[in-house]
Amino acid sequence: GPDIRRRWPEECYRSLGRKLVRGGIPVAWVGTTTDPGGGVDGVMDWRGETNPAVLAALLRCASALVGNDSAPAVLSGLIGIPTVMVAGPTGVAPGNVSGPSVRVVRQGTCPPCWVEEAPIDPCGYGGACLTDLRVSDVHRSVLAVRRERAA
Repeated sequence: GPDIRRRWPEECYRSLGRKLVRGGIPVAWVGTTTDPGGGVDGVMDWRGETNPAVLAALLRCASALVGNDSAPAVLSGLIGIPTVMVAGPTGVAPGNVSGPSVRVVRQGTCPPCWVEEAPIDPCGYGGACLTDLRVSDVHRSVLAVRRERAA
């Protein structure tokens, strides 16, 4: 199943989605039915309907992708889609995700710990690398990668 230790909290994604929609940026949730998202007015919900072929087609139309440390985020960066990867305990470095407009966003005070056990609590910080990452920081990064692409 999905690795919750590498997921930004669902309410953070919802808050980001609301903020982007209010700013006139179309938003769509993709992934499996257990991936974060849903329940936000104005956001298209394609979770559970995105096999690899559909995901590739959606990425080609996207102005940006925001995602956890995951295959879609890596693929998005590789094919040139502006990408914001929310990094948690896995220690993703900018060099691990490449592309013309890729940003790795992480909470600044919690170093990558590579916690392998579930639940997230064994890290000693209660998963602060993700729970303390502010929506405003990710939002700024989304706007920046979109601007970079437009330039």
